[in-house]
Amino acid sequence: MTNKKGIIIAILERYEELLIYNINILRTNIGCDLPIELWQIGQEVSNKAQDFLEYKEVEWNLTFKNVKDYTKDPEHWRGYQIKAFIMKHTSFDEAVLLDCDSFFLQNPEQGFVDPEYVRTGTFFFKDFLRHNPKSPEEEEARKRWFRKMMPFPSPYLPKECYYLYDLPFTAQQYWFYQESGMVYLNRKKHPKVVDKIYELNNNHKETYKYVHGDKETFWIACLLCNVPFYMNQIPGVNLYPDIEKPMSYLEKLGPAFTHLYIKDENVFLYYSQKAYPDVSKITKDDILRQLS
Repeated sequence: MTNKKGIIIAILERYEELLIYNINILRTNIGCDLPIELWQIGQEVSNKAQDFLEYKEVEWNLTFKNVKDYTKDPEHWRGYQIKAFIMKHTSFDEAVLLDCDSFFLQNPEQGFVDPEYVRTGTFFFKDFLRHNPKSPEEEEARKRWFRKMMPFPSPYLPKECYYLYDLPFTAQQYWFYQESGMVYLNRKKHPKVVDKIYELNNNHKETYKYVHGDKETFWIACLLCNVPFYMNQIPGVNLYPDIEKPMSYLEKLGPAFTHLYIKDENVFLYYSQKAYPDVSKITKDDILRQLS
């Protein structure tokens, strides 16, 4: 039996215009037919956006889901932790978890056939390099927390996080390793990973003392379940010329933080956050120059 694949999004009013624009691009410009689940706690978008999305429900293949239908304590899940909740309760066997402020630049269906996704059942994206611990004490607290869960390094510990065990390293070390604006996960292949992600975020009052929201909990859950995962090798970048000025159709949003993807040695603009890049002004040479 073929696994059911789809996109899951926790939606909110702040980014509802970008959400609607993104879904329209998916359906009309880049040929994506994946079904989409839109999750809320109660109603978190405006009446205008809710009415419009319901009007497009059949045409855009949308399903509306509500956290309060799955738990007696929905407020416990209001925040970053909602993404772990919807990953746990989605109807899809294989899911693309997407932030409400993320914007597709390529058809996300290609991620499901990527060799690394097929091999590991995961496809994650690196965060931006600009993040650093606020103090030595913050770094030591994270190390203690991590080693309490996992006293010895996993064979799958990424070289970018060797600092967690004071291991010698030559690779760039990441304070925030993963960006969870887009997450591919084969839930059918990794039910224990889904449960561990849920557990870490269910305990968010403790977990979020040591990581920034849900984003690190995906790869950490893989380590705790002793399974390999794949992390896209290019960090998120703020591509020129976008860094000089907002490129969003919404003035309140800033420059686009773009995530890149390499396929067969070709670099693709894959998805952006908070806005969309002016792709008419960004060339492959611009991308390669910045990456170097």
